[in-house]
Amino acid sequence: MKSEKDITNEIIDEAMSQIISGVNTSSVLCILLSQYQNVSLSKMKSLVNIANEDAMNYKNEMENGSYE
Repeated sequence: MKSEKDITNEIIDEAMSQIISGVNTSSVLCILLSQYQNVSLSKMKSLVNIANEDAMNYKNEMENGSYE
């Protein structure tokens, strides 16, 4: 059985990869809500926001060549 932390990390990773590949955050939210029915909408929104911020940082680092 996955812990809440595992599920949280899984959701952030999945959202981040979809956002990086160009899917908008509202679509990502809908996709993830259908996969993780036991996660509340407010928690999912905050996780997608975290993932969006991480994805933007990743894209900026890739563009600037500073990603290690």
